[in-house]
Amino acid sequence: VEKRRTPSKSVGRRRKAQDAVEKRRTPSKSVGRRRKAQGAVEKRRTPSKSVGKRGDMMECRKATPEDLDRVAEIYDRILTEEEAGRVTIGYQRGIYPTRQTAEDALKRDDLFVEMDDDVIVGTGIINQIQVDVYAGAPWACEAADNEVMVFHTLVIDPRYRGQGCGTGFIRFYESYALEHGCHELRIDTNERNRVARNLYRKLGFQEIGIAPCQFNGIDGVRLVLLEKRV
Repeated sequence: VEKRRTPSKSVGRRRKAQDAVEKRRTPSKSVGRRRKAQGAVEKRRTPSKSVGKRGDMMECRKATPEDLDRVAEIYDRILTEEEAGRVTIGYQRGIYPTRQTAEDALKRDDLFVEMDDDVIVGTGIINQIQVDVYAGAPWACEAADNEVMVFHTLVIDPRYRGQGCGTGFIRFYESYALEHGCHELRIDTNERNRVARNLYRKLGFQEIGIAPCQFNGIDGVRLVLLEKRV
């Protein structure tokens, strides 16, 4: 009886083998930590939709009267940044741009806003009005006035800087121009506004000249003229 109750050596070997299998199946704590670390690395490597794509995800539309306060707020924010020396655009508080700038554009039906969900992050004016200094400029492409679309006063809320908002707005401008039969795009900026000049060049605009002038009531402006054919 005692002999039958005592497990044989073969039974003991089977149990040891089973224990070894279970040990292999059960991940150790160190393995679990490694997997978590790998998962964290993969998560960091995968960019979110907002990184580098945010401008493409935003919506641009014509402004409404309800948008005027927010547009004026964006003007105020960019003017404050310029006064603090954090940006160089060439705007002057009380001269340009002002709330009246937005109100006049709204009346003409050419004031636009850029939306991030339900928040206005940028504003601009898109129309076929060519400012006086455009006349006689050495444009590379000849085009009738009704074939030209112009972008004026592109302003992005400084809190959304570096998120592709300016690029997204320009892409909308290009599509809007094509929808209205315009293949010649023209835009201008202050010579001192290096950020805007770099952006426009990056997006395929060519600088065709610099016109010294009084611009939007501001004296001593050297206005860079740019164009792009689409």
